[in-house]
Amino acid sequence: MLPTKPLDCERLREPGEARMLRRTLCVLAVIYLSAIGLTLSAFVGWLVIACLTVKALRARYLAEAIEIGPDQLPHVHRLVEACAARLGEPAPRLFISYDPGNWPVYTVPLPDPAILLNAAWVKMLEEEELSFFIYHELAHGKLGHRRYLNPVNVLENVGALSWLLTTPLEIMRYCLRPWSRLADFSADRIALACLDGRLEVAAGALVKVTAGDEMYDKVDARAFLAQSRRLQESWLLTLFEVCTAKLGAARRLSKLAAFADEPALQIALGHAAEPRKISWIRWLVPERAAANS
Repeated sequence: MLPTKPLDCERLREPGEARMLRRTLCVLAVIYLSAIGLTLSAFVGWLVIACLTVKALRARYLAEAIEIGPDQLPHVHRLVEACAARLGEPAPRLFISYDPGNWPVYTVPLPDPAILLNAAWVKMLEEEELSFFIYHELAHGKLGHRRYLNPVNVLENVGALSWLLTTPLEIMRYCLRPWSRLADFSADRIALACLDGRLEVAAGALVKVTAGDEMYDKVDARAFLAQSRRLQESWLLTLFEVCTAKLGAARRLSKLAAFADEPALQIALGHAAEPRKISWIRWLVPERAAANS
């Protein structure tokens, strides 16, 4: 049974994510307008190429993947609709394939969102575990990430079409990597909140997809959670994540475990009250404040 309490998703963002995005956009503006001398018309041209590539990806889904719907794996279709309703987002189209590309799950926007999911996950994961990844993708839309993640998703997954997207979008892709890492952490935080903070569900989902379809039923989520709690913060690990654009499952779970202990999650779920703001006037001059009241 999925929880139904409304969430304030903005409050659940990974700290520093919005600031990192603003800095990245400023850097891109300087690069495009100063270093490259890119004109507005040229930039629009590159965006048109990106949109055409997205349309090509969508055509690929229809040709190579299976679209989920009321008559095709209806239980998964109902799960997607329930997750979308939980976040107040329109339900995306969902495709499954045993060969989804470089990433096992990702969203392609424009003109409407479509999620491509590894078909093995539908077999391996319980309903709530699968919802963790669906919530993650929907959270990107809720937080406004898609307009910036679009070139990243396209460039990482277009394969033979990637030659169409040359220097300007490649620059955007690499500049966005530090921010996209934080955006993924933000989406994970919202996914955990949508699961009512049940860390064991997220642990089960992440450990199973890491083990794969041959070992998923032999791994222990609690042991994996304990492993993730032992993972230490390291600037070298952060640098590796930025350079490779990959987040390990234990790393994601480590961040979620730390987030689960934060008051922000308990407040968002309604399990704790908002901290009271101190009135410095009343604290410093209680008599005058009492007279004025």
